[in-house]
Amino acid sequence: MGVKRWLFIALLLPLVQGLAPLAHAQACDTDQIVQVCELNSRTTFVFDPQTQTLGSVDFRIISKREKKNDRPQGVKYRVRATETNPAQFTLRSTSGSDQIDVTLTYVNFDGTATALTPGAESAQQDGTPTFADASIRFDLATPGVQPAPGVYQGSFQLELNQSAACADSGCQSTTASFEVELVVDASIRISGLEDMWIDYPVSTATQTFCVFTSAGLDFGIRAESQNGTGEFLLLGTGGTGDTVNYQVSTGEVSSALFTLTEGVSTLDQGTTWAGNPSADCATGGENMQLEISLDPAAINNAIETNYTDTITLTVEMQ
Repeated sequence: MGVKRWLFIALLLPLVQGLAPLAHAQACDTDQIVQVCELNSRTTFVFDPQTQTLGSVDFRIISKREKKNDRPQGVKYRVRATETNPAQFTLRSTSGSDQIDVTLTYVNFDGTATALTPGAESAQQDGTPTFADASIRFDLATPGVQPAPGVYQGSFQLELNQSAACADSGCQSTTASFEVELVVDASIRISGLEDMWIDYPVSTATQTFCVFTSAGLDFGIRAESQNGTGEFLLLGTGGTGDTVNYQVSTGEVSSALFTLTEGVSTLDQGTTWAGNPSADCATGGENMQLEISLDPAAINNAIETNYTDTITLTVEMQ
């Protein structure tokens, strides 16, 4: 008996990405010595499990001193960010007790990136005599973490304190408040599947793969055969139309397997498994296994030497 091949196609449920509309921002005032402006009162991010970065809050800053008979000069300044939690920046669920620890990085107009510590002043930043772009980048404090679906919010205060070579009137400071909202959609993804081959007299083939779900939510699987309806069929490649039945089973790695019914979701059969909450199973390794098996008697009755089928695996959350 020759080689049989199955191509497994994984279904990816896409995430909606991007930023929601932002609230009105404070205008920039050229008469100010130090100011944060065009900072929206609320910025909304949509969670993407593929990246550690949640998004950036953008604004403009100025830090200067006036010199007699000369142009204004930039004045160095320090940044302080505060939030309700004095030890760790967090976003909190609006409908429960869950929270997400985040880190804040201040990105100055010159590209200098400085990690911020809650309530502590940063290292000195170069000032600018004219308004220039700056931002605060929000990242997950723990890479790869998958928050439970929902909406998370946090309130922050940003403070700029001039710190060197100020005018005769002394160094000045400014503060601005803003909120961040993070929307975590329920998401699911299957990955790691490869083509499978069975060489006679071997009658089974197995492989492991990954099913990721938001916060490890339960999921079910549906398998569909290109050649069969209600049954999994291998079709001979020689044009005779001869077919061979086979069986598809799946389950958690190192656990008992569940025999799939072609075209029927295991959700409808009351069988589910826990997803891996880490994207592409980066933590804990691949969590599922797949087995293809044939009845040796069916192989012995085959009249061709090569048979193939294409299976589509669909993973679905409850």
